[in-house]
Parts: sequence; C-alpha cells; structure tokens
Amino acid sequence: MSNSFAKILQRSKFASYDPAIAQTYTASRAQRQRGEYGFKRGVIGGESIRVKSQDNELGAVDYSNTTGDAKVVQRISDMRVPVHGVSSAVAPYSSYSDSNSSSSAPPCAKHTHDNPDSPLASLSTRPDIEAMSADEFRRYVARLHERRPAFRSFLGKLAGERAAAVAAMRGQKSEGGQDGKLNTHTPVDLYAAAQTDAYTYQQFLKQEQRKRVDEQRGQVLVSNMHANGGLRYSHPSPIESARFTPPLPGRILPHSPTTRNFANRQKKPIALAGLVATTDMSNLHNMSATDFAGAKDSTSARRDEKAGTANFRVVEKASVGKVPRVVHNHSGKNTLEGAFIHLDVVEAGSLEKMHHFATAFPIGSPEYVSTFEKDKPSGRSRPTGFLVGAQDLPLYQKKRMNRDGENATRISEMMKAARGSTFSAASGWISILSWFVVYSPQIYENYVLQSASGLSLTFVVIWLLGDITNLVGGFMVHLLPPMLILALYYTACDVILLWQMWIYRGNNGISEGGSGSGSEEGVAPTHPTESDRLLSVQEQHRHQQQESHQLFVNLLCTALVVFGGALSFILNADKEYMGTPPLHSTPTAQFAGWTSAVLYILSRFPQIIKNTHTHCDGLSIPLFAFALCGNCSYVAQVLFESTDGDYLWINMSWLVGTIGTVLLDLVVLSQFAYYRYRDSCLKQETDEAD
Repeated sequence: MSNSFAKILQRSKFASYDPAIAQTYTASRAQRQRGEYGFKRGVIGGESIRVKSQDNELGAVDYSNTTGDAKVVQRISDMRVPVHGVSSAVAPYSSYSDSNSSSSAPPCAKHTHDNPDSPLASLSTRPDIEAMSADEFRRYVARLHERRPAFRSFLGKLAGERAAAVAAMRGQKSEGGQDGKLNTHTPVDLYAAAQTDAYTYQQFLKQEQRKRVDEQRGQVLVSNMHANGGLRYSHPSPIESARFTPPLPGRILPHSPTTRNFANRQKKPIALAGLVATTDMSNLHNMSATDFAGAKDSTSARRDEKAGTANFRVVEKASVGKVPRVVHNHSGKNTLEGAFIHLDVVEAGSLEKMHHFATAFPIGSPEYVSTFEKDKPSGRSRPTGFLVGAQDLPLYQKKRMNRDGENATRISEMMKAARGSTFSAASGWISILSWFVVYSPQIYENYVLQSASGLSLTFVVIWLLGDITNLVGGFMVHLLPPMLILALYYTACDVILLWQMWIYRGNNGISEGGSGSGSEEGVAPTHPTESDRLLSVQEQHRHQQQESHQLFVNLLCTALVVFGGALSFILNADKEYMGTPPLHSTPTAQFAGWTSAVLYILSRFPQIIKNTHTHCDGLSIPLFAFALCGNCSYVAQVLFESTDGDYLWINMSWLVGTIGTVLLDLVVLSQFAYYRYRDSCLKQETDEAD
C-alpha cells in the first residue's frame, strides 16, 4: 500500500473498509517496522494482514496475519499460469458471466455468440447477480435450467444410493438394473428438494467441476464454481427491517382455540397483511386485544372498533412451518394446502424495546460496526439480545476474558494514548492563553510609562514578519487550531506595539538605543531644594502604585493561564483518542514555516543587544516569561498529540523555531535577573555610603 493511499485512509476512518468483506492489506518493510498499514493506529504485523475490525469498542484494530494467503497469490502470479474463464483483467462483467447477453463482442474472439458451449458461457466462479442486467440474469437462469436434467439424474443417483444403503442395513437386495448398478432414474421431486439445504446442490456442482478439470488440457487453472450457483436467498437483518421497512396496519388477536398455541408462551397473535404474525407482549405497551365477542353480544350497543389496532414492523424473516404444496384436484382448481407461515413483528412505536435490536448506535457509526462479529465469512452475524453498553458486547467479553500479555499491552497503550490526548488538549489551551496575555503586561507598561524605549524596534518588526509567515504557513498545512487562533491574535498585538512605539517615541524623542534618562549632557547638576524633595516623595509614591498595578496585571494573567489549563484538562479527561491527526503539507507551506522559524530566532538578538545598553529598563519581563510558557506548552502539545515521524517532520519548522526562541528567551530572562541584582547591589552600597 503506497504512502499516499495510507494518508487518505488516515483522513477517513472507513475510506475503503467494508467489514463484510475480508480485505488483505500489505506494506513495505520500512512501513511495517513503523506499523503503517494505512490505518489511523499502528499495527504490528507481517507482510500482509487480514483486518477483521478497523476500530472495535476497545479502540484497537483486530487483525490476523495472512502472509501465507498472499504468498499463494504471489506464487500463482510468478508462475504466469492462465486462469480459465477470465480472458482479461479489465474485461467487463458480461464477458466472463454471460457472453451471449453482452451488447458488445467479448475481448476474446473465440467467445462469440455463435459458440454457446464456450467456457465463458458456463457458470463463473462467483457470478455477481446484482451486477447483471435483466437480460444477463434471464440468460443466466436459462443456463441453470439447462442443467436440470443432469441435476435430476444426480438426485436420483443419490436416492438410489440411500435406498441401497437402507436395504443393506435391513439385509434386503437393492433395486437396481440387471448389471447390478444402481437405478439412476429414481423419480425425484425437484420442488421438494429445493426446500432442503444446499448441500446436495453443492455436491452436484463439485461433480460438474471435476468433469471440467478432467476435460481440460494444458497448464490452466480451472476456477471453482460458486457453492450455490451465485443465487443467494437471504433476508434482511432485524435491525435493517426495523429501520427501513414501512409500518403495516395490524390487529391484536385474542387467544382462542385457533390460537391456543400462543397461550403457553409470551407471544401475542397479530393479524398482519393476511398472515398470522407474532410479537412479544412487552412490545405492546399493555394494549388490549380486539373484542370480537362484543359483535355477537346483542346487549353491547357500542364496541371499541379501534381496540387492538396498531402499526407493526417486521423484525424477523417469514419462516414456513410446513411446505405448501400445489395440487390439482378433481374440480380443476389449484388449492394451496398445509401452509403455516410465522412472522415476528414489533409495534412501530416500540423500537427501543425490541429484543432483537442488536445495538442502540446509529447504523454506519463506529460503535455500530464494532458490534459485528466479523470472524464469520458472511459478515452479517450480530450479537443477540438488547445491549445496553459496550461491556455487554460479546467481542468485549472475549477481550476482557483474554488476559494474555498482548491484550494487556494493547489496553495499556490505549490508556497511554488517551492520557496523551488529554495532556495535548490542556497544553494547547495553556499555549493559547499564554500567548493571549503575553502582550498585555508590555502594552500596559508602555501606557503607564508613556514610553516604549524598552523595546527594540528591530525586534518588534522581525517578530511581526515571523508572525505573518507563521500565519500563512499554518493555514497552508492545516496547523493545529490553537496555533491559527493565536497567530491571528498576536499579529494584531504586534501592530499595537508598533503603534505605541510610534506615538510615544514621537512625544519623548527617545532614540533607538537611548538610555531613557531625561538628563542632558553639559548641564551641571544642581542641589535639591525643598520642592524637589517633595516632588521626589510624590514620584516615589506614584512609582509604588504603578508597581502594584503592574503586579496585579501580571498575577491576573498568570491566574488566567493556570485556570484555563486546569479547566481544559478536566473537560478533556474523557476525550477519545483519535490517533495521529491528518497530515497536510506543501513545499510553499514548509518554506513559510521555516522562514517564520528563522525570523523568530533572529528577532531576539536585537532585543538582547539593546538590553546591554538599557539594562532592561522599560521592558516588561512577563512578556518573555509568558512567551516562554507558551512556546514550551506548544512543544508539549505537539509531542503529546503524536510522535509519528511524518507528523513531527511536517511540524519540524515550528518546533525548531519554538525551541530556538525558548533558549533566547532564557537569555533575556537571565539579563533581567542580572541587571536587577546589580542595581540592587548598587543601591545597597549607595544607602550604606549615605
């Protein structure tokens, strides 16, 4: 299976999977080492596997190794042995099913309309009745009718063999010809034989197949005939009947001598569509039967004619208790005698109480499919009984009873994956909230100081370019929603910072790389006066208020991040693990991602250089603290989401840019700590000198 097709399967859980068909999946050696067979979960298998369930109730893939089957197919292909009955791999259905009914000439010239005895005109391996046109099906049935004499002779031979065996057991002589052979012309009723199982018919087809093999010459593989000639007599499942059959009006019948066979069981007779059907009493909601006695009672002037009437749906196939036989009597009329037809129904409004309702999940949902027993070839067997939860499913019971190491390992891996999904969601929201509040302290400090001298203009411009390229690349590769949301947000915040730098720098005239002090060179310091001391006290008091307000803003932002992360963890605690996310990548998107990574890393260097001149004055340290928290939580989100190699490679540019900025943000934080410690030491020395 190619890698591109595997990605398609990862995007759609049931892209090409049919639980009713046994499918074999293969993978290359490198992909097998990683467990990549095209499913959303890893599978450790051989060269080929047969998938029974793509997603069962335990969230795992049920499969079995079919390396031997694949080798048989490969061996036949390597031998280049032609297969009898198929002239071309791309031939239309009619070319190997019914050449006489095809509107166009078959691919092989020798199989023409003038050659009805050609191999292609015989029974094919598995004739698809649904794919035939009306004319093809008519001709197909006509060919089956041509085999009736041979089939009748075969049944007569079997009847003669049985009679001979019974006679031998009784010590009697068998009835046969003069040469001692069995009588192969024993009269056989084909209609009666059709009511039995298909074993005798399958034996007849095997006999015909042996004749074909004996007549065949050369190295040609003769395909086996279908077990029952391709004619399937199946009935819809109870769930399909209850969902898709129209409700029919019926009437509940009272127990009477004619229906006394219903009295000893929990069934009620129902008159429906000219038949006597049955239903469980729990499906009737305490409905009363029809009061037929009231019609004969002259004292009853009024009788409830609606009593016992309701709409019913058929939930079980009609079973014939006794075979009806059409006979010709002396009156010249055909009569149908001896027919007993039983039909199970349920009230149309009581589907939730139907005992044959195998699962309460919608048809086609993963929960519905996981309740199938796919070990059987038919794929239509379902657990019996009304199932309330997954713990009652037979497949779950079988898994729970299996205590071997392999099952324990699968369960532990699924639990680990579920925890990873929860941590990934929590980390994602921590990243969103960290980047949501990262600009708030700096914008607030610029507003209070009426200055943006602490920020490097080059730092903000490069950061804005990185945000823009990150946003473009994120949309191209369908990045995680948290990154797309915050990319839009902090692009707008970059614009706000640039606007503040333009407004405040125009007012105070501080140049790039300035110290931010208001003293001018060449002006000698003067001795402080009383008014200067009063202004100094007021300035100190105002500075303390600003610091308290700044501390409140920082604490509020921190509390928001912590609360959001905890709330996200709680809400996603029971979230189902969905496996590796779909992968989307283009060269343009990868270029944008790597460009943004380089810009993010380069943006920190101008700020680090400026901090050596300004000593981090006017710089809000929570700006880099929350940026550090947001970057770390984003890396954690990606790693918790999946450690698949392809997934990490697509997100590698964002991971490299994030890790690089984390290291440089640590440098900025160390600068801030160093200069604060140095200022504290200088102030302490000044106080001691005074």
